Amino acid sequence: MKAIQFLFLIILLLFFASCIEEKEVFTYIKSFFIADDSFNIQGEVFINDNLTEKAVFERFSVKIESVSGWEIECAGMTENKFSVNVSSTVNEISLSENTINLDIEPNIFSNLPSGLPYFPYHVLVFNVDERRARGAIEPEFNMLYYYVYVPEAINASKEIVVEEFGKFGNTIYYYNYDLDFYKPGWYKIYCSRDIPIGNRDVFYSGNNTKVRAPR
Repeated sequence: MKAIQFLFLIILLLFFASCIEEKEVFTYIKSFFIADDSFNIQGEVFINDNLTEKAVFERFSVKIESVSGWEIECAGMTENKFSVNVSSTVNEISLSENTINLDIEPNIFSNLPSGLPYFPYHVLVFNVDERRARGAIEPEFNMLYYYVYVPEAINASKEIVVEEFGKFGNTIYYYNYDLDFYKPGWYKIYCSRDIPIGNRDVFYSGNNTKVRAPR
């Protein structure tokens, strides 16, 4: 009788083991160098994430929220399109390691796990009339990317693995940070879920920037 019970227990454990699924989720974060000091951003503003409804606006600017007085007004606007020349020095204020304050700088990794690589940065924020957007949308990845100024050379690349257990299986999250800021300057940081980030010319420039600014 005990042998039958033991056999039944083994069969039951094997059955539950077969029901447990293991899922893997990959997140890629990669930086691309744009310029040492100055560059141009050209793009469009949309109201929705699908980038099908063009926005109407009267004023467009870029700014660093954590640095008072650092803001650049856009001189070229047509319909929902804009063009703005960005420089690390605005109104006699030069971005540097002395202007960094990560306690008040917008956190572009707020939805990612702890243990992130440290690096100093300023996030470029888009102001559309009274609306604000901290990133632009990359349609290929359907996620935001960011323009940042990094004042010192630092390699913040690393991989973080997080495993979460559930009733019917566990999920392993892989976070691949390819963040080699090999010299001070302006960079773009792209994020992608399950799609590796390759290399395209547009990743290294301010062209074709698509900003979402809801009404």
